[in-house]
Amino acid sequence: MHSFTFPPDLQEDDTPRADVSADGPTQPQRFSPNALEQKFMHALNDLESMEMTLKQLTSVDRTRAVAMAQQETVSLAQMLKVGKKK
Repeated sequence: MHSFTFPPDLQEDDTPRADVSADGPTQPQRFSPNALEQKFMHALNDLESMEMTLKQLTSVDRTRAVAMAQQETVSLAQMLKVGKKK
């Protein structure tokens, strides 16, 4: 009797396989209506949290831009004041 061995580049462990149990292919996970509602509400809460965070970041960015513009205006006014004295 002759035994077969895979070449090194085609070892049996490297072969992709479908997820199959002894009873056949794995069925997709099923959820009860209550579990689906909970998952949906959790996802909705996450989305609302992200939206609120985005609004806060946008507000902080606007405030930063206004502060930088004010700082630049003060700097330019000081430069003009020094230029007039000369």
